[in-house]
Amino acid sequence: MNTLVRNVFGKVNSLPHGYQIAGCATFGGAVFMASYGLSVAGLLEAAASALVFFFFQLVALTGPSLSNRAPRAFKGSAAMLEQFLDDWKEWRKEQAMMAQAILAFAATCLFVVSRFLCASILPLITNVWFAGALGMGICAVVISPVLARAVIATFKSSSQGAEDSDGV
Repeated sequence: MNTLVRNVFGKVNSLPHGYQIAGCATFGGAVFMASYGLSVAGLLEAAASALVFFFFQLVALTGPSLSNRAPRAFKGSAAMLEQFLDDWKEWRKEQAMMAQAILAFAATCLFVVSRFLCASILPLITNVWFAGALGMGICAVVISPVLARAVIATFKSSSQGAEDSDGV
Protein backbone atom coordinates (compact mmCIF):
# COMPACT_ATOMS: atom_id res chain seq x y z
CA MET A 1 0.00 0.00 0.00
CA ASN A 2 1.14 3.51 -0.71
CA THR A 3 2.93 5.07 2.28
CA LEU A 4 0.92 8.29 2.03
CA VAL A 5 -2.39 6.41 2.02
CA ARG A 6 -1.30 4.19 4.92
CA ASN A 7 -0.19 7.22 6.97
CA VAL A 8 -3.37 9.22 6.28
CA PHE A 9 -5.83 6.37 6.97
CA GLY A 10 -3.80 5.15 9.94
CA LYS A 11 -4.04 8.56 11.59
CA VAL A 12 -7.70 9.03 10.68
CA ASN A 13 -8.65 5.60 12.02
CA SER A 14 -6.90 6.28 15.34
CA LEU A 15 -8.95 9.42 16.10
CA PRO A 16 -11.44 9.26 19.01
CA HIS A 17 -15.08 8.60 18.08
CA GLY A 18 -16.16 12.20 18.72
CA TYR A 19 -13.58 13.51 16.26
CA GLN A 20 -14.67 10.88 13.75
CA ILE A 21 -18.27 12.12 13.98
CA ALA A 22 -17.25 15.78 13.79
CA GLY A 23 -14.97 15.17 10.81
CA CYS A 24 -17.56 13.15 8.91
CA ALA A 25 -20.29 15.70 9.63
CA THR A 26 -18.02 18.51 8.46
CA PHE A 27 -17.18 16.59 5.31
CA GLY A 28 -20.90 15.97 4.68
CA GLY A 29 -21.56 19.68 5.12
CA ALA A 30 -18.83 20.47 2.60
CA VAL A 31 -20.32 18.04 0.07
CA PHE A 32 -23.75 19.60 0.58
CA MET A 33 -22.29 23.11 0.18
CA ALA A 34 -20.52 22.08 -3.03
CA SER A 35 -23.77 20.59 -4.34
CA TYR A 36 -25.55 23.83 -3.50
CA GLY A 37 -22.88 25.75 -5.42
CA LEU A 38 -23.30 23.46 -8.43
CA SER A 39 -27.07 23.90 -8.35
CA VAL A 40 -26.76 27.70 -8.22
CA ALA A 41 -24.36 27.50 -11.18
CA GLY A 42 -27.03 25.73 -13.24
CA LEU A 43 -25.85 22.17 -12.73
CA LEU A 44 -28.78 21.05 -10.59
CA GLU A 45 -28.97 17.49 -11.99
CA ALA A 46 -25.24 16.90 -11.47
CA ALA A 47 -25.46 18.35 -7.96
CA ALA A 48 -28.43 16.16 -7.03
CA SER A 49 -26.76 13.04 -8.44
CA ALA A 50 -23.53 13.72 -6.57
CA LEU A 51 -25.30 14.43 -3.30
CA VAL A 52 -27.49 11.32 -3.45
CA PHE A 53 -24.53 9.15 -4.44
CA PHE A 54 -22.46 10.51 -1.53
CA PHE A 55 -25.17 9.79 1.04
CA PHE A 56 -25.98 6.33 -0.42
CA GLN A 57 -22.29 5.45 -0.22
CA LEU A 58 -22.00 6.84 3.30
CA VAL A 59 -24.92 4.70 4.46
CA ALA A 60 -23.58 1.64 2.63
CA LEU A 61 -20.07 2.02 4.06
CA THR A 62 -21.07 2.81 7.64
CA GLY A 63 -24.02 0.42 7.88
CA PRO A 64 -22.26 -2.93 8.33
CA SER A 65 -20.85 -2.10 11.77
CA LEU A 66 -24.26 -1.44 13.26
CA SER A 67 -23.85 -3.81 16.22
CA ASN A 68 -20.70 -1.99 17.32
CA ARG A 69 -22.57 1.32 17.51
CA ALA A 70 -25.92 0.21 18.86
CA PRO A 71 -26.80 1.05 22.45
CA ARG A 72 -26.42 -1.88 24.84
CA ALA A 73 -30.20 -2.40 25.01
CA PHE A 74 -30.36 -2.86 21.22
CA LYS A 75 -27.34 -5.15 20.71
CA GLY A 76 -29.62 -8.12 19.97
CA SER A 77 -31.69 -6.16 17.45
CA ALA A 78 -28.57 -4.85 15.76
CA ALA A 79 -27.11 -8.37 15.57
CA MET A 80 -30.39 -9.62 14.08
CA LEU A 81 -30.36 -6.82 11.50
CA GLU A 82 -26.75 -7.60 10.60
CA GLN A 83 -27.67 -11.28 10.23
CA PHE A 84 -30.53 -10.28 7.93
CA LEU A 85 -28.16 -8.17 5.81
CA ASP A 86 -25.66 -11.05 5.63
CA ASP A 87 -28.44 -13.45 4.62
CA TRP A 88 -29.63 -10.93 2.02
CA LYS A 89 -26.14 -10.72 0.51
CA GLU A 90 -25.87 -14.51 0.38
CA TRP A 91 -29.33 -14.82 -1.16
CA ARG A 92 -28.45 -12.20 -3.79
CA LYS A 93 -25.32 -14.13 -4.78
CA GLU A 94 -27.38 -17.27 -5.42
CA GLN A 95 -29.94 -15.60 -7.69
CA ALA A 96 -30.10 -16.03 -11.43
CA MET A 97 -29.22 -13.23 -13.84
CA MET A 98 -32.84 -12.10 -14.28
CA ALA A 99 -33.28 -11.68 -10.52
CA GLN A 100 -30.03 -9.71 -10.37
CA ALA A 101 -31.35 -7.44 -13.12
CA ILE A 102 -34.60 -6.89 -11.20
CA LEU A 103 -32.66 -6.02 -8.03
CA ALA A 104 -30.48 -3.62 -10.02
CA PHE A 105 -33.61 -2.02 -11.46
CA ALA A 106 -35.07 -1.57 -7.96
CA ALA A 107 -31.84 0.09 -6.79
CA THR A 108 -31.88 2.32 -9.87
CA CYS A 109 -35.48 3.36 -9.16
CA LEU A 110 -34.55 4.21 -5.57
CA PHE A 111 -31.62 6.30 -6.83
CA VAL A 112 -33.75 8.14 -9.42
CA VAL A 113 -36.52 8.92 -6.91
CA SER A 114 -33.94 10.11 -4.36
CA ARG A 115 -32.24 12.25 -6.99
CA PHE A 116 -35.59 13.77 -7.99
CA LEU A 117 -36.35 14.62 -4.35
CA CYS A 118 -32.88 16.10 -3.90
CA ALA A 119 -33.21 18.13 -7.11
CA SER A 120 -36.56 19.41 -5.83
CA ILE A 121 -35.14 20.39 -2.43
CA LEU A 122 -31.83 21.99 -3.50
CA PRO A 123 -33.44 25.07 -5.13
CA LEU A 124 -35.34 25.76 -1.89
CA ILE A 125 -32.08 26.25 0.02
CA THR A 126 -31.36 29.95 0.08
CA ASN A 127 -27.71 30.18 1.12
CA VAL A 128 -24.54 28.18 1.38
CA TRP A 129 -24.41 28.27 5.19
CA PHE A 130 -27.83 26.69 5.49
CA ALA A 131 -26.72 24.07 2.97
CA GLY A 132 -23.66 23.30 5.08
CA ALA A 133 -25.66 23.06 8.29
CA LEU A 134 -28.22 20.79 6.65
CA GLY A 135 -25.50 18.54 5.24
CA MET A 136 -23.73 18.35 8.60
CA GLY A 137 -26.95 17.47 10.37
CA ILE A 138 -27.90 14.74 7.92
CA CYS A 139 -24.39 13.31 8.01
CA ALA A 140 -24.32 13.31 11.81
CA VAL A 141 -27.62 11.43 11.94
CA VAL A 142 -26.38 8.83 9.44
CA ILE A 143 -23.07 8.16 11.18
CA SER A 144 -24.28 8.40 14.78
CA PRO A 145 -27.98 7.68 15.33
CA VAL A 146 -27.28 7.59 19.07
CA LEU A 147 -26.19 11.23 18.87
CA ALA A 148 -29.42 12.15 17.08
CA ARG A 149 -31.55 10.43 19.73
CA ALA A 150 -29.63 12.24 22.48
CA VAL A 151 -30.21 15.63 20.83
CA ILE A 152 -33.95 14.91 20.42
CA ALA A 153 -34.20 13.80 24.06
CA THR A 154 -32.44 17.01 25.13
CA PHE A 155 -34.91 19.16 23.18
CA LYS A 156 -37.85 17.21 24.61
CA SER A 157 -36.65 17.59 28.19
CA SER A 158 -35.87 21.29 27.76
CA SER A 159 -39.28 21.98 26.19
CA GLN A 160 -41.01 20.09 29.02
CA GLY A 161 -39.00 22.11 31.54
CA ALA A 162 -40.09 25.34 29.85
CA GLU A 163 -43.73 24.24 29.98
CA ASP A 164 -43.40 23.35 33.67
CA SER A 165 -41.88 26.73 34.53
CA ASP A 166 -44.68 28.52 32.65
CA GLY A 167 -47.24 26.79 34.84
CA VAL A 168 -48.69 24.79 31.97
